[in-house]
Amino acid sequence: MSLLLTPPSIGRATAYPGPGPSAFSGGFTDGASICYGKGVFRVSAALFLLTLVISIAILVVLIMKVKLHPTFALFLVGLGMALVNGFPFMEAMSLLTKGFGNTLGSLGVPIMLGAILWIATLAVSIVYVMKYAAKVKKDRGSTILSLQEQQDEKESFGKDEIEGEVVLTGRQKGALIVFALAFIIMVISFIPWEDFGVTLFLGWSEVITGLPLGQWYFVEAACWFFVLALIIAFVGGLSESETVKAFIDGCADMMSVVMIIALARGISILMAETGMSDWILLNASNALQGVSAFIFAPASWLLYVVLSFLIPSSSGMATVSMPIMGPLATSVSPSRPWL
Repeated sequence: MSLLLTPPSIGRATAYPGPGPSAFSGGFTDGASICYGKGVFRVSAALFLLTLVISIAILVVLIMKVKLHPTFALFLVGLGMALVNGFPFMEAMSLLTKGFGNTLGSLGVPIMLGAILWIATLAVSIVYVMKYAAKVKKDRGSTILSLQEQQDEKESFGKDEIEGEVVLTGRQKGALIVFALAFIIMVISFIPWEDFGVTLFLGWSEVITGLPLGQWYFVEAACWFFVLALIIAFVGGLSESETVKAFIDGCADMMSVVMIIALARGISILMAETGMSDWILLNASNALQGVSAFIFAPASWLLYVVLSFLIPSSSGMATVSMPIMGPLATSVSPSRPWL
């Protein structure tokens, strides 16, 4: 299946004779061309983008508000998006089932293994937390928190409970709407639209970050969220001092993580420049020759459990460990790149 989107023109999908599912059609200039089966379906770029944004919103509502299972909600939204864009029902069902089947076929084993590890970790965590809570409830002096941590906890969470029903104000609702729109635009910004032939976002969307939607990465996303933070503060009715205080408090919470990531990056560069990472990878690969992938995966998980106590940041831990663990997993099980 291939997809080509070009400048917008409102309309529905139309079937044309065309090549098989792996072909790419680049000859259309007035919409999106999707090659599948024995036909080429031309889809309006404007309608596709519109249904994409609406589908994301509906998906969030179905999962968060209606409490529908994410997989079933994704299936329904995908089917609805295909039908709205003019795909025949059977073609849409075929595309969805083929997509789900390919995904499950390649990721079924890691999903199953991950679910087992998650359930085991969750069970151990629940037992530990419940026993610790019962111990502290019986003797408050047995807590592992320091006096300063207890004082901070009391200031943050020790306020009297609010009686009665809490109703959101108009400003609070407006701030939540802006917050939701920020994430929708962020999702759109990471999709490489130019690779699909979409030029809709070129020019005007470069005003905020210097790059159009579809070319954003971490720096542009950080700039976007900074701008949205100011907008949310204005919509929420925060004063200048409240906005600055909230911003500084947020930066204070992140500084420890930033320092860890910076230090981890420095360690990673040092290991790469000195060849230490290659030496560790070579010896570890030789030591693990013949080890089953189904033993290596849980062992890696246990290693990361230990590392999580030493490096309390998932990004920092990934920066340090993945240059070694990624190639090591490939060398142990080259036939299973998902490991």
